[in-house]
This record gives sequence, structure tokens and C-alpha cells, in this order.
Amino acid sequence: MEDREDLFAKDTARHADYILSCAAADAGSNDPLIRSICSLPVNGAHGDGPITFCTESSLGLGGDFDEYFEAASETKHGMLIVNPSQNYYREAACVQHSGKIPRNLIHVYHSRQGRIVPQVDWGSECKPFESAVMDAARNGNAAEVVALCNADSNAVHSKDDAGTTALILAASNGHAEVVRILIAARADVLCQVNSGYTAIHAAAQGCRISEGVCRAERGHYEAAEALLEANADLKLTSQAGFTPLHFAATSGNADLVQLLLQARAAVRSRTSKGKTALKLASARDDAEVVQVLRDAA
Repeated sequence: MEDREDLFAKDTARHADYILSCAAADAGSNDPLIRSICSLPVNGAHGDGPITFCTESSLGLGGDFDEYFEAASETKHGMLIVNPSQNYYREAACVQHSGKIPRNLIHVYHSRQGRIVPQVDWGSECKPFESAVMDAARNGNAAEVVALCNADSNAVHSKDDAGTTALILAASNGHAEVVRILIAARADVLCQVNSGYTAIHAAAQGCRISEGVCRAERGHYEAAEALLEANADLKLTSQAGFTPLHFAATSGNADLVQLLLQARAAVRSRTSKGKTALKLASARDDAEVVQVLRDAA
């Protein structure tokens, strides 16, 4: 452990690229994998330089998934799951990750591939937990969502084991057209997953900027607009006390933060650990979002 000590953040998640989650419990098998990941060249969406981590133990977490989410939101890129097996995708931990941490904040390292893969690229592994309309909503297939909802009016209400709905998946992936379709089909805008967050949370956190590039930026903004028009509740919180504004504060999208503020999001609301949206944005050194939140405060 000592030869890796400088690779781990000891005080705060924002000093790390990822919070590390090892699917295998055997530290002896994990250590070589972690060393190999640290030596990878980091490029593309992950920036440049050696990969650094934080862990549950280095941050003094209690192992609660809400704490994992908070840590994941403060790192540069989110959570990294190391070498999960096929069975792992069908275990409770995978469902918890999918339900409590937005998919764009989860990455996987497979030793057989030797590279870090965003969860959106291996989401098909979790398809057993999803209905057909949920799968179509995740992929932004508007025509298929319409057909499925027309064939079964109850399809829009299906959930996976983590309580995720088609509307939440569409919002999380910035598929604004699908969000509008599902709202028109009477999807429950206020439905909360097992950990408490809603579709407006998913739209807010979904547009997370990495190295200055926001994936589907307008899609997430427009999804949030549609949800607000459908009376999404900005006061609902996750189990960790996160409002949609807290989620948006880590997205890097100042326009989206402004949208929620204009809809009267409570700028002084605090998470269960006492953090305001401003504090979360400040931890990410996001000057534009920080300024918007300071002006509102």
C-alpha cells in the first residue's frame, strides 16, 4: 500500500480522478490491477497525466452509497469499478450503483481490455433489470418509446430494481424529445428512485462537463425545461439531501443552474452533510457556476 500512497487522495475527493470501487474483495488481486491502471496514459475525456484515486478508506466513508455519490460528484470523473465479473452486473451492488450514482459518473476498468470504459458503453450488461420502454428511453429511441406506450399504457410506469423509470433514464441521458413523449404519456414526474432522486435530478446531473466538454448539453437543459413545465419538484431530495440544484452545481453547466434558480430552486439548501450548491461548485473550481450561485445568494 505504501508504494501507492501518493496515488490516493487522503483528505478530499476533489484531489482525485476517480473514487475507486473494487468488485473483487481480494486486495491481493486488486493491487496489481490498480497499479496497472495508474500507469495508463490518460487522454480524451479523462485529461492528461497519471490517474489518481480516492477510496472509501482514504476518505473515511462508512460504505453508504449516498456517501459514494457525494464523493463521486466531487472527483474529476466519478466512480471507477475495477474488473467486475459478469455476475457482478446482476448483483445488488450493480443495481445500487445504477440507482444512486448517475451513469455518466460511473466507469469500468476491465483488465482484458486494458482501458477505462464509461458505463454508458456497457449499459447493455444491465438490461435484465430494464423493461423494453426503459431500454428505448435510455437510447433516445423516440419512435420505439411511442410505440411501446401506445401498446401498453402501463409501460411508462415500469421500474428497475433501483426504482429507476424510463423518464429518469431519458432525462439522465439528455433525450429531451423522449422526456416530452413520456410526460405526455403520463409518466410520474415526481417518482423517486430508491435513493430519492427524481427525473429533474437526473437531467441536472446528467449534463456533467468533463475537460470543458458537456455531452448533450442542450439535451439535458431542454429535458430539465420540459420537466419544470410538468411541475417537477425542486424541493425533493435524495437520501443524502441533494436537491436538483446540488446536482446541477457539479455539472459545469451555468445555464442549467440559472434555469433552476429562475424556477425558484433554493440556493441555500444544504445536503445532509451541510453542503450548499455553492460549496459543491467551489470544490470543482467552476468559476462560472460559482458566480451564478453567488449572484443568486
